[in-house]
Amino acid sequence: MILDTIMTKLLFILSSVIGGYSEYLENKYYSSNSIDVVCKPCAVPSSSSVIWLPASRPPCLHPGQPIIHWPDSSSSDSSSCPVPGLPDIIHSSQLSLLDNGLLLTKERVCFFDGPIDFHYDYVCDGKLYRTKMRIGHSIVSNKKLETNRVKRWARRRNPDANAVHFQQEKYVKELPEDTPIETVIASVKASHASSQPLYYSMVAPQDSRSQNLFTLDTMSGEIRLAKSMDREVLDKHILKVTAYERVDPTISASTTVVVHVLDVQDNSPIFEKDSYFGEIREDAPIGTTVLSVFARDLDSGENGEIEYSLGEGNGKNLLAINSKSGVIQTAAPLDRESLSLIRLDVIASDKGEPKRESSALVEITVLDVNDNAPVFASDSYNVTILENITLPAVIATVKATDEDFGTNGKVHYSMASSSGIGGLTIDYSSGEVTLRERIDAKNSPITAVIRAKDGAQPALSSTVPLTINVVDINDHAPTLIAAQKIITLEENVAIGEEVGRVYAIDEDSGPNGIIRYSMEGSEDFIIDEDSGVIKTTKLLDRETNGRYSLKVTARDMGTPSLNTSTTMTVILKDINDNAPIFDKKEYNVTISEEMPRGSQIITLKAVDNDEDQKITYRIEEADRDVFSILDIGDQGAILSVSGELNRQDHKIRVEISATDQGGLQGRCVVNVFIDDVNSAPYFNDHPFSVKIAEHSPIGYPVITLKAEDHDRGDNARLTYSIDSNQFFQIDSASGDISVASDLDREDQATFPVVVTASDHAIPPLNTSTQIEVILDDNRQ
Repeated sequence: MILDTIMTKLLFILSSVIGGYSEYLENKYYSSNSIDVVCKPCAVPSSSSVIWLPASRPPCLHPGQPIIHWPDSSSSDSSSCPVPGLPDIIHSSQLSLLDNGLLLTKERVCFFDGPIDFHYDYVCDGKLYRTKMRIGHSIVSNKKLETNRVKRWARRRNPDANAVHFQQEKYVKELPEDTPIETVIASVKASHASSQPLYYSMVAPQDSRSQNLFTLDTMSGEIRLAKSMDREVLDKHILKVTAYERVDPTISASTTVVVHVLDVQDNSPIFEKDSYFGEIREDAPIGTTVLSVFARDLDSGENGEIEYSLGEGNGKNLLAINSKSGVIQTAAPLDRESLSLIRLDVIASDKGEPKRESSALVEITVLDVNDNAPVFASDSYNVTILENITLPAVIATVKATDEDFGTNGKVHYSMASSSGIGGLTIDYSSGEVTLRERIDAKNSPITAVIRAKDGAQPALSSTVPLTINVVDINDHAPTLIAAQKIITLEENVAIGEEVGRVYAIDEDSGPNGIIRYSMEGSEDFIIDEDSGVIKTTKLLDRETNGRYSLKVTARDMGTPSLNTSTTMTVILKDINDNAPIFDKKEYNVTISEEMPRGSQIITLKAVDNDEDQKITYRIEEADRDVFSILDIGDQGAILSVSGELNRQDHKIRVEISATDQGGLQGRCVVNVFIDDVNSAPYFNDHPFSVKIAEHSPIGYPVITLKAEDHDRGDNARLTYSIDSNQFFQIDSASGDISVASDLDREDQATFPVVVTASDHAIPPLNTSTQIEVILDDNRQ
């Protein structure tokens, strides 16, 4: 009863609210079929029940047509299951709900495929609930379509042009351009009046590029994204989807799918040029426009709005840029001499999230103006010349620089004043000062003024003084009249002994005629600067230095001083004063104890610094006479094995001498270390059978076996082991064998025991022997 009352009220409210729609008042909105209502906790139609539209309603409704009027909770008189108010939210792309409760279509809706479903949220007792509602057409949705096959020829002659219908005439979708591939963008649905099976096809009627971006499921009508979209390439895609009857493809219907591509932040601003170049005079006032830059961003909205700024670089503080227009202007005074080229980056950034930016190079050449006068490298110039200088002569070069550029910075020179010196000229371009007439030393010093002028109009100039000092000359050099070219000495000449003398004369007088001697080439000799006597300063050694080349110079005391030099050669004669010397006093070599006779051990060589010395080698002493030495001439001598080495030999000391023709002798020691070659140990003689009483106590000694090894070190250290650990045990160090368990002759009368001796070499060697232990009967 409660549910019937609720449905009556729903129908009453519906018919009363839509009274303005006269075309619908003549027919009921609902069929006479009952509707299941449930409490959740308010009274709402069951999600499995269908609200049927009456047969008078068309099977397809156009956008804006009303469907039903939503019931008002005020019409309910049941407190136990009240009717809720208008839904909070309608979750449907096909339907919308007005504030007065009228449910309208947002797009074309057809009921050929059965009822349509949608979800909605409603508030009941202050809480939010979600449920589903189903609306269908009472005739079209329930009609049992005829399934008998109709002859195809008849259907071709009488096609039903309206047999196929899409639920919507147009599908409009909005997608971000970074939508992932395989995303379902739309699902178009068509129905056949006779429920014939359909298939779908899709074309791009306006731009063929759209065809490759989407795929259509020909069975379900589902459209997916096949390739990435780019709004900047194509921002709108129009697709035509056609549904065909499978039995007769001439029967079809089409709908349009419009995909609007929404912008995402995927493009950086791009400058129209990679580099911008400009010029500006260095005297340009602040605010002077230098150049303009331009960049564009293919994105839209804030993603495409560009702001300009200056990046880091030389001269950034000298410029400013309009953030909107990209116009670059001067922001501070310019000085080409401080910075002639402004080089920096200009940055264009958008307002998207995240912000993207790009840069371009800006180079601005600062043009020169003539604002600097030439500057000389020195405040004054002083030169000194001899009175007999060869003419013409370049006596000085002045240098001035101008920080300006080009013609403004090109410097030219001239004589501003020469103090009556008629023969003094200066090169116009290089600044070379040339003396063309001789100057009397009595007029020294003489001052001239030089001017430097740049090439600008009007020109800027500066001057500098040039002082010339004329010096009297010393025009005669000393002449050597006595000087030996070659001096021959024995190498054992005494220290301080005179070995030679030079003598020179000078035609000048006074200080210009006083002669002083000097010598260079070796510190082993010294010359008296007044007399020219040459003496030795140390003991000479021909083996260290057998020939000297000495340069002797006679110099006068004039200003400037003149001198004359000669070269003297001192040759030392050899005496036998050096014994042969080995490279080392002691040699250490290691050989194997098995090295065969005749094997070479080491090659020795002694050196005698005296001339033409023949050296003889021999063995002076040896711990054992097992080595021999072979003289191989200039190559030295070979020490080799001549006898048999013993295992006991660990180190053999050999002393070898080298004697020259004069009888001087040098010696060395060769320590020959003998490496041990590991050999297997062996057991000493021992009995092969031992008798002990049965039931001998544990630890009772049986026998001691000893093995020997003639090697050394770990190669000779032995360890004993036994194979009968169950009955006997052996001391691994001493070889003592003892009883390890109770022995009963009635169980076993004899015991074979294998004993092994192993050394500690790497790898170890071992030997084994066997004994037999016989048990005696205690009853005997």
